[in-house]
Amino acid sequence: MKELWLFADCKGERFATSNNPDRSDAWEQDVFYREGTSAGEPKFQTVAGNPFMRWAKLCPAEAVEGQQQIRDMFR
Repeated sequence: MKELWLFADCKGERFATSNNPDRSDAWEQDVFYREGTSAGEPKFQTVAGNPFMRWAKLCPAEAVEGQQQIRDMFR
């Protein structure tokens, strides 16, 4: 079994995964789309790696607005 480290920058709205606790090989990404027609929407699709929902578990207070956006999309 491989160990995977999860990191969240709650204020900066970024999420990262790494094989090492020092983040030397971290894959970091925004949890919201920053440009295009989806700018400002949370990245919660599986094809994008679902960074928003993974970040939201580590940053629940900061994720409230984005979670509401997702709920509103499906109403």
